[in-house]
Amino acid sequence: MCKSLLLTTIALCSCLTAAAWGVPVPEVGKDRNLFITEFDFSHEHAGPSVVQSDSDGNVWVALARAGKIIRFQADGQKREFSLPTGSFPVGIARDKGDHLYVSDIRRNVIVQLNINSGATKDYPISTANAWPFFLGLSSNGHVWFSERVGNKIGELDPVSGALREYAVPTEQAQPAGLAVTPDDRIYFSENTGHKIGCLDPKVGKVVELKVPSALQTSPYYGLPALLLTREATSGLRNWTDGWVSSKDILELPIKSARLLSPVLR
Repeated sequence: MCKSLLLTTIALCSCLTAAAWGVPVPEVGKDRNLFITEFDFSHEHAGPSVVQSDSDGNVWVALARAGKIIRFQADGQKREFSLPTGSFPVGIARDKGDHLYVSDIRRNVIVQLNINSGATKDYPISTANAWPFFLGLSSNGHVWFSERVGNKIGELDPVSGALREYAVPTEQAQPAGLAVTPDDRIYFSENTGHKIGCLDPKVGKVVELKVPSALQTSPYYGLPALLLTREATSGLRNWTDGWVSSKDILELPIKSARLLSPVLR
């Protein structure tokens, strides 16, 4: 039962993510015998965490407990990529070329994965036990990531290897969900800070927007939790009206924030 629900969730997320990138997915109602496809993993207790799709129609899944990344292709084929021993991958993001970037919580590194050869390269994070979480890429190819325990936003230049960190003003805010807008601003959710953070790389400073709704306790984490969901991430990539949405893990009403001004409503 748990396996079935898990796989259904992964497949559904895959469809939603693919749709966000413009990849065709089955239209519900056109064929009543076709609703959703389930994909199995070759590892028991693989711990699928983040699902991401790319412009080639591939769907990528981070298998946190297995320490692997799996790619599902549009033709039904799949390929597994092994990460270094001890890895616990969570966030994933593909660049415009042949690299996938992975946040590795356990080893406290950002991993660069060559999707052709399978070779990996580690970029250590300066802050110890930072818990790198979600990833996003800006137009210059820099990798941005939230440090859930380090309470910072990290910026990695994979060409030079330079890494810079930006402190989140609220202590123990637990920055988690993260998305990069078309104009290269970084927005992220604060799980315990109960705020949405915004970082403009040109300014180099984090601005926080208070969430007006009451703080809720999450049964999933045992902590107040607010996620910048796929709705928000896809919207940041595709919307042109300058709005970003966020929805918390308890399915509370969606809130909207104007990107061009620090107002949350």
